[in-house]
Amino acid sequence: MVVPSSLVDRTMSHKLYFYQVLLQLCCHIVAVLSASSSSFNFVKKSLLSCGPNRLHVGWKSLSVLECARESQHRFGIQCYGFLYGQDSHYCIPTGGISAFVPRPNETEGDFYFLGGCKAYVDFRPYNYIRYADITFQQDYFTARRTCECLDARLMAADTVDKWVWFLGFTGNSYTYWLGLDDLKEENNFVWADGQTIKPEIKEQIFTKGKPDGDGDCVFRVTFTSFMDDADCNRNLTSICEQLQFATSVCN
Repeated sequence: MVVPSSLVDRTMSHKLYFYQVLLQLCCHIVAVLSASSSSFNFVKKSLLSCGPNRLHVGWKSLSVLECARESQHRFGIQCYGFLYGQDSHYCIPTGGISAFVPRPNETEGDFYFLGGCKAYVDFRPYNYIRYADITFQQDYFTARRTCECLDARLMAADTVDKWVWFLGFTGNSYTYWLGLDDLKEENNFVWADGQTIKPEIKEQIFTKGKPDGDGDCVFRVTFTSFMDDADCNRNLTSICEQLQFATSVCN
């Protein structure tokens, strides 16, 4: 039996069309997957003294990337990261990071950060610096670690203007750690930003006759406008400051 050439041509044409459509579909899928992969930039981040708000009890995910995709798909701009257990394959989407939220535990897995200054929800802006009022009491070293966990540092009131603002911000009823100590060298007080305190600032904001060697760390004295040195193991409230983000972006 001889097959008409016109039928052969039509059959070949249909096959060619099918393969072209299939090729286009495959290319589209690859492009979508590539775009999806490249749009998820996340880093593993250790949270030792703060924690992320959990947005959901979680679900099973096959991989870290799948967890990232699904977390952002479900929660959009509310999602700043996620917790993922490498052994359990459990995925927990997370929101803002706070000093007032428990750190991730071992069963929740590792924390992955998607980025963004708005992720640090304890802060409010003032003069291109963002401040967080840590109202629970900690020793100096723990307070410093808490600020570092928030991508910040203990406040350095290294100018008269910042000191005056600090007094107004904190009020009179609490004692606060400042980012100032002489831990590296006795009587050489250095701010958290690495700058040695200026003599004129030291004279103006320390209580008369202070510092007197009572301790290596500095706090604001309650109901006064002055600082004093004290044992670093004392438990006080603190202020964290965050410099690296423009307030217009983070408001």
